[in-house]
Amino acid sequence: MCCFAIKSSLLISLDIEGTTGCQTALIDSGSSENFIDPQYPRQLSLLLTELRSPRQVLGINGKEVRDAERFKCTIKITVETHSCTSAFLCLPMGDLDIIIGVPWLKQANLDIDWPSMTLKILESSSGKSANITLGAPIFKVTQEYLEFSKVFGEELFSSLPPHRLYDCAIPLEEGKEVPWGRIYSMAPAETAALKEHIDEELASSKIRLSTSPAGTPVMFVKKSDGRLRLADDYYCLNNITIKNSCVLPRQYELIEKLCQAKIFTKLDLRSGYNNLRIKEVDEWKTAFRTKYGWDILDIYVIFYLNDILIFSNNREEHVHHVREVLTHLQKHNLFCNPDKCHFAVTTVTYIGLVITPEGISMEKEKVKAIMEWPAPLTVKQSWVWGWGDKQQASFDAIKESISKEPVLAHPNENEPYQSETDASGTAMGAVLSHRQPDGCLHLDAFMSMSSPLLSWYRGITGL
Repeated sequence: MCCFAIKSSLLISLDIEGTTGCQTALIDSGSSENFIDPQYPRQLSLLLTELRSPRQVLGINGKEVRDAERFKCTIKITVETHSCTSAFLCLPMGDLDIIIGVPWLKQANLDIDWPSMTLKILESSSGKSANITLGAPIFKVTQEYLEFSKVFGEELFSSLPPHRLYDCAIPLEEGKEVPWGRIYSMAPAETAALKEHIDEELASSKIRLSTSPAGTPVMFVKKSDGRLRLADDYYCLNNITIKNSCVLPRQYELIEKLCQAKIFTKLDLRSGYNNLRIKEVDEWKTAFRTKYGWDILDIYVIFYLNDILIFSNNREEHVHHVREVLTHLQKHNLFCNPDKCHFAVTTVTYIGLVITPEGISMEKEKVKAIMEWPAPLTVKQSWVWGWGDKQQASFDAIKESISKEPVLAHPNENEPYQSETDASGTAMGAVLSHRQPDGCLHLDAFMSMSSPLLSWYRGITGL
């Protein structure tokens, strides 16, 4: 089955045998025939065949279209990976060039999934299935620039550009070492986008697995249309790189050149900076770090040093997942301590936390230690200190909250979150929660810290 996305209208991109570049067609399941505008085959030098007897066409209003069909064009079209030869009747259609009607839809055995706006084509001959998603709305190249269609296409862009004489070098300042950055935390939507990006880039060979001693963290920046753009945080690397003295052109000088212009064309290079290859000797410096890179990691198993936790939604899946992990361990001669292993349980202690389907709480030993905390007595020099009944009550309330089970609910990305914040001149705090099936808000995460501005203000007053 071949699947590909369609955007806001039922326009799809296709290739016509014997022509260059992608063409655009409208899918119309209400059209009893395939149609092509008579000017279009002439522009593409396609062969037209005269019909033995002209045919009349009824429009959507039930009336006959004036121009009788006198010609047909038999062409082989390819939509993604699916190819078939069909006859298209010539009919003037204004802005449209091609209408794909019932004959082609039957031949392609096509189905439309309306919620996801996805076309599904079953390859009956091979029985194979494939999932292909078009990543951008259809863009139509006008006739004057048809020979340059590849400049706007996906095929060449999805491959890695070649090395050139002007490859980008990354010279480092003397004695400096390439930094190794920590991995940034991400929201569920960002995590999904990261996995999708890595899979796509690995498939196109634009990135590869690396054991480079360098490691830059990545993060996401939201575009103006709301989509996420992955960004490598090269701040530390840039700080130790010898700067290139080449400067950008002055903007006002560029605008001055337009004073006599009457018509304009604007072009935008995709992934501008990524069109430049890094010099081979410097590629290792651009390595970036993510939590992905292994086939099953974070899908149904997580690791922390020597602690492995496998998680599933049901027992049948769980048996399969455990077998997969054990297969990897056995293959690499890694051995488990049977006294500390627990299979198919609904409550498990992991990295000091007690995890259940309902939520997360602290390990009993840690809770016991917290409940036995004495009231704080030591303070910093010159700080005013007072500890009375009010402070003791707040202290006891904190310990009581930590001892309740579960302390934290599992995040649910399908439900809206509620954020509550508070701040003063000396401290700040925040609580993140979401409403669960019982109708109550349950805590997902919290934070509290002394204000970082406090020490900064003191530094100013001390000058």
